[in-house]
Amino acid sequence: TTSMAASTAATGLVRNLDELEAAERSRGFAPVTYEVFTLGDSGETFRPNCGWNYQYSEYEMAQLPGVVTHTAEGIDDYAHEEFRCQSRSTDGGRDFVRPNVAHIHGVGLTTADYFNMARDRSPLVWSPRSNVSLYGNTADAAVLARLGGVIALGTDWTYSGSASIVRELACVAELNRAAYGEAFSAEDM
Repeated sequence: TTSMAASTAATGLVRNLDELEAAERSRGFAPVTYEVFTLGDSGETFRPNCGWNYQYSEYEMAQLPGVVTHTAEGIDDYAHEEFRCQSRSTDGGRDFVRPNVAHIHGVGLTTADYFNMARDRSPLVWSPRSNVSLYGNTADAAVLARLGGVIALGTDWTYSGSASIVRELACVAELNRAAYGEAFSAEDM
């Protein structure tokens, strides 16, 4: 079966990691928390000095078994500020860069940001087809991989992304050839 965590659910051959069935819970499995707007920024109103309406404290985030959140989706300063405020415990920020928090997108990140993710084993959920379609760019997964980071492949949404993980993998293969200088082996992909 395929597993997913999303703002919607699917039935059949798809296992919804954020909406576990009673039998899964009774065996000790805990659902993943899927939180699109961890900063409470769904209106995309820029908040200087990390003055966001955070959904969780650092302690609360650390207690969750797994979190998947959209982070740095875009190529502007807003996208980078979103990650900056989720990757530090100072200046109003809250450090959500940890092994139990996977960040979807990561387009607006710098090499230093990828280093922090790799160091703290915070995964990137990479959706290159959607990112390139919407922003003309995607996360620099090759840099994160060279730094030893954890990368998962996701399809994002079908309006701008792939309808299947196989189609998303084809996009990665093309990017690997055209833009990354074959940074990923077939086994890596």
